Amino acid sequence: MSRLQIRRILKLMMEECSLREIHRSTGIHRVTIKNYLHRFKSSGKTFSELSALSDHDLSVLVHPPRSTQTSDERYADLSTQLKRLSEELGNKHSHVTKQVLWAVFPRTFSATT
Repeated sequence: MSRLQIRRILKLMMEECSLREIHRSTGIHRVTIKNYLHRFKSSGKTFSELSALSDHDLSVLVHPPRSTQTSDERYADLSTQLKRLSEELGNKHSHVTKQVLWAVFPRTFSATT
């Protein structure tokens, strides 16, 4: 969503427009407007304080940076298994095919989880 749209939603909220009125005025889905309203309120700032923020600061507040680090150990497990399978397929002397690996993988993977 553009910064201009975010500012427009914020301005209409300051004018105490309903979600339906904001939707009709902007064309933005009401669920999206609710999500932004929640983000605005969770910031702990008033609408006038939010409108005084720079575009960059408002954007960071509304769209916080996503963490690229995953904490799911299943992902680490899967990565290890996929690396092993790739190595087996790359070994020309093992006579392992994709079909054999596909048949064995569910049993192997479910045993490790």
